[in-house]
Formats: sequence, C-alpha cells, structure tokens
Amino acid sequence: MSGQSALILGATGATGKHLLKELIASSHFTKIGEYGRRVTPHSQIPATNKLEQKVVDFETINRTAFQNDRWDVIFITYV
Repeated sequence: MSGQSALILGATGATGKHLLKELIASSHFTKIGEYGRRVTPHSQIPATNKLEQKVVDFETINRTAFQNDRWDVIFITYV
C-alpha cells in the first residue's frame, strides 16, 4: 500500500520523535501530519515535502480542529 497518510499526535516526545523519522523515511506514506504542543525543528528531521506541522492545544482541542483533515493512520504518542 503506497500513498497513505499518517497523523502523529505528540511527535516531539520519546516515542513520537522516532516514529516521525521512520514515517518520513517510509515510501508507504506520502503525507504525514505532526500535530502537538510544539513541532519538531526542521534541523532535527530529514528534509521532506510530505510533512505538515501544526501546533495544537490538547487541553482545549475539539473535533472541529480535525474536521477538514483525513488520515489513513493515526498514531497517538501524546501523554
């Protein structure tokens, strides 16, 4: 399966940062979303045009924050 999209919630944490690098390197995913309290600095990840970064407040988030987004796979590494 190629051309899939993946969303990571909490990609700057201990687990999420490794997962983000794996997804960027993977040919299975053509779109990757990194949503979290902060985003990974570009200097810490490989250059890619398939990454969408967005800062979100998990304490006040509601479903409308994701209303227009469609993801094939969602990884929740936020704790």
